[in-house]
Parts: sequence; C-alpha cells; structure tokens
Amino acid sequence: MRSAQEQVEAAELAYEGVRLEQETGLRSTVEVLDQEADLLAARIAAAQAERDLVVAERRMLAAVGALGVEGPQAGEAPSDELRGR
Repeated sequence: MRSAQEQVEAAELAYEGVRLEQETGLRSTVEVLDQEADLLAARIAAAQAERDLVVAERRMLAAVGALGVEGPQAGEAPSDELRGR
C-alpha cells in the first residue's frame, strides 16, 4: 500500500516536471499526455491496493469469527465502523 502511494507521488512529480517543460517548449503535448496516463495508472494501482487491503482485512476477520455487522435501527443511518479509515 505504501509503495503504491509512493508511486503516485513520483508520478505526480514527473507529470509536473513534464508539464513545466512543455510550457517552455521542451516537451510535446503527446509527452504530457503520456505522463498524465502514467499518473492515472499509478492512482488506479493505489486504489486497487487499498481495495485489496480492505478485502483481506474483512476476510481475515471473517475467518476468525470476528466479523459481525448489525443492521441500523429504524431511522438510523448505517454504521461505517468497518471502514477503519
């Protein structure tokens, strides 16, 4: 999870650099779009890593019998305690 976040940070930095170089005429629009696509891929990978972590946590809790969700009472909003974030 941490490595995916670091990849996003690196891709954001690279994108910013390419964008600034494009403003000074050193990079083409296509190069900026390629870097933007890399940034998007890094963000998607980070979101997938977070999803995988949450699914693994829930499976572990279910396996040890510690996963239980009580439904909301009438008129109450659903609880979001399981998110843990």
